[in-house]
Amino acid sequence: MRSPIFTTIAITTLLSSSSVFASDTISIEMKDGKFNPSVISVPVHQKVELFVKNAERAEVEFESYELDREVKIPSGETARIFVGPLEAGMYPVFDDNNPDAKGSVVAK
Repeated sequence: MRSPIFTTIAITTLLSSSSVFASDTISIEMKDGKFNPSVISVPVHQKVELFVKNAERAEVEFESYELDREVKIPSGETARIFVGPLEAGMYPVFDDNNPDAKGSVVAK
């Protein structure tokens, strides 16, 4: 028979590992031809949820070859984009429709 302490530790470990993702959400806004913020930091080896809001009058893209993402976001809409788990490093993002819109996801 397992001890109550072992059971408590096991339950605590399961609850804490399942709740890590829920708190890892980051908001980004596309406005005036730029990502805001243009650089976001994410924890290494964890899946992260990005909410990218398009505050422009035209469609924008959240695109990254390194993250293997290309999401078109209509004007006034918000896209939910999952990235990771990532190795430590910098992952460039851009908008094909606007050459000045550049940013990065930095995993550290």
